[in-house]
Amino acid sequence: MQMDTLHFSGPPEDYLFVDGIYHCKSCDPKVDVSTDGADHAVSGYPYDTLAVQIRNDHAVQFTMKKGGKPSFVCIETVSPDGRHMTEEFTNTMETETVTGRASFTRVGDALPRVHALSGQWQMDTVKNDTRAGTLQIFQSTANGMKISDGSSSYEASLDGKDHPRSGDAHSTISLRLIDEYTLEQTDKTDGKISGVSRWTISKDGNSMTVNFSSLKRGQTMTFTAVRLP
Repeated sequence: MQMDTLHFSGPPEDYLFVDGIYHCKSCDPKVDVSTDGADHAVSGYPYDTLAVQIRNDHAVQFTMKKGGKPSFVCIETVSPDGRHMTEEFTNTMETETVTGRASFTRVGDALPRVHALSGQWQMDTVKNDTRAGTLQIFQSTANGMKISDGSSSYEASLDGKDHPRSGDAHSTISLRLIDEYTLEQTDKTDGKISGVSRWTISKDGNSMTVNFSSLKRGQTMTFTAVRLP
């Protein structure tokens, strides 16, 4: 993945901090947890607890854990003028620990009499400090294709039919060849389409364009990747 080619579109992140409670209005499922810094159970996510700690009037720390172990920790800090926000993150869900930084711009006006992080934020850029977390591996198999991305690995036939993802009956994937240069994957949760990914290889075979659409969030992500030797 070429991090400087990442482009995002869709609805912004929407937060509200009020009366000691963090409300993630854009999350699906929605999240409402105390900002006391303690672990609180959440469901429907790759993690099972979330801790939210107010560090000061412009910064908040989020700690996600799976089975009691931190899987993603980030500090989101709003600029003095309230128009921009920076997220510094550590992701331990991958095979290698991924650290990096994302930048956001406020959408609309700041909300009065609440924490500065409250409001809507559109992601502008995200950049990892290392190559960890940016590598995706495609391997032809006897029955189709095996795809690995550092945190998960799954295999499916190129028949366009739904196949359980990593043994999870609630989550399925289907793979189909659009043409000799283009592969499309459709993700479903409980039979409903949740996302579509399309990889298009350049004619010289040295790079590819990646398009991902999340139907749950109404967001899209595009980037360019280059082939490694």
